[in-house]
Amino acid sequence: MSTYSEKLRDPRWQRRRLEKLQAADFACEGCCDSESTLHVHHRLYRKGADPWDYADNELAVLCEACHAEDHEARCEFEELMCCVPHGMSSWKEIGSVVAGYFATTVAEGWIDEPRLRRFREKWALGFDVGQQAGLVFKIAQRALIRQLSRKTPEQ
Repeated sequence: MSTYSEKLRDPRWQRRRLEKLQAADFACEGCCDSESTLHVHHRLYRKGADPWDYADNELAVLCEACHAEDHEARCEFEELMCCVPHGMSSWKEIGSVVAGYFATTVAEGWIDEPRLRRFREKWALGFDVGQQAGLVFKIAQRALIRQLSRKTPEQ
């Protein structure tokens, strides 16, 4: 059995990594930086999967700063989830709300239709709550953009 660091030196990972970097045009998908060192980040880990066994949407090309920021945000989210008492909420409920939220952005391709259907069927209530939150956010975002676009540089 190979260690994870050995797997990252495997030609299959090197090829997969290069494919992802090329698809991103050698720029960070978070901030578009093309000058800094880039990492191909696994957005999730599946037990038993090799580094090269992940789909494009499960990998992200990130500069060092965005990569560090992503890991920090994930740690903060996991810490937050540890504060939720058992029985009050669960990963499934939180996941359904997030999936519903992203359903409002399905046109942008953030989440694929089969996955979206699966979440909607599995956790309908949380999904609907998330969808409503996503719509409210979009309305607020558009209003803010309109407000900012009306301001002149002198204001």
